[in-house]
Amino acid sequence: MSYLVQIYTKCCVVSRTCFLIHFYILYIIYSLKNRVKTSTLSLQDPCFKIFLDLLFISNNANVAEMAEKLVLHSYYNSFSKRLLDKAPSLLGLILSLPLFLIIAILIKLGSNGPSLFKQKRVGKDGKVFTLVKFRTMMVGAQVLQSKYKHLNEVDGPVFKIRDDPRYTKFGKLLARTGLDELPQLINVIKGEMSLVGPRPLPVNEAKKLTKAQKIRELVKPGITSSWVISGAHDLKFNEWMRLDKVYVENASLSKDLEILFKTFLIVTRQTIKQLAKKTKF
Repeated sequence: MSYLVQIYTKCCVVSRTCFLIHFYILYIIYSLKNRVKTSTLSLQDPCFKIFLDLLFISNNANVAEMAEKLVLHSYYNSFSKRLLDKAPSLLGLILSLPLFLIIAILIKLGSNGPSLFKQKRVGKDGKVFTLVKFRTMMVGAQVLQSKYKHLNEVDGPVFKIRDDPRYTKFGKLLARTGLDELPQLINVIKGEMSLVGPRPLPVNEAKKLTKAQKIRELVKPGITSSWVISGAHDLKFNEWMRLDKVYVENASLSKDLEILFKTFLIVTRQTIKQLAKKTKF
C-alpha cells in the first residue's frame, strides 16, 4: 500500500484546491487494499477530519506519510480505544471512592478551600474543557504565579517549580505521587479526555504552541502519556512535544497498555517513597 500511495503522491501536486480529490483517491487505494466500503466516506469521517486538520497545520509534510500514519490510522476511533477509556475509568472511579473521600478530608484538614481544583485546559480540536484534579496548592495560587515566575525550572511556555512555595504540605505529597490527577477519571468518562494521550495544557500555555506542535490537539488529551513515563518536567519542552507527536502518529492498544503499566509502577514507587519519608523518625 505504501508503494501505491507514494507513486500516486509523486504524480499529483497537492494543494488546498485539489485536496479533496487527492484524499479520495488515497482513501480508495486504502479501501481496495483492506476491502473497506468507500460509500461511507464523508466530511464527518473521523479519519478525513484528522487528515484535513493536519494538512492545515503543516502544508510541507509528506502526504503519503501522513496518509499512512493518520488518515488510515483508525485506533483513535476504534472500539478498543473507547473500551480502554471507559471501562477502567468507571471501575477505577467506583473502587477509588473511599480513597477519594480520604484525600478530600485530608486536603480540607490541611488548608482552607475546596478539595478539588478546576482549570480550563485545551483538548481535542483546540476545544476548551474544565479539567478536575485534587487541589495541591493554597487558594489563589494562580494569582501568585507571576510572583514566582523567576523560580520557573522548565523551558518553553510552561511553568513548573519542583518545590513550589504555593504547595500545601499534603498537596506536595499528592503532586509528587501523581494521585492529584485521579479525579480526571471523571473527564475521561465525560469523553473530554482519554486515559492515555498528550497531557492537556492550560489555555494561556497552549496559545503559545507553534502550528507544528498543535498536532497534539488532533487527539484527546490523556491522564498519562509517553512524556509522563519518560521523565516529565525533567525533559526539555521540545522533547516533550516530540514525544507527543510520535504518540499521535503511532498510537496503538499495546502502546497504551505499556504506558498505563509504566505509569502504575511510577505512581506506586513514588507513593511508597513519599510515605516512607513521612514516617521516618
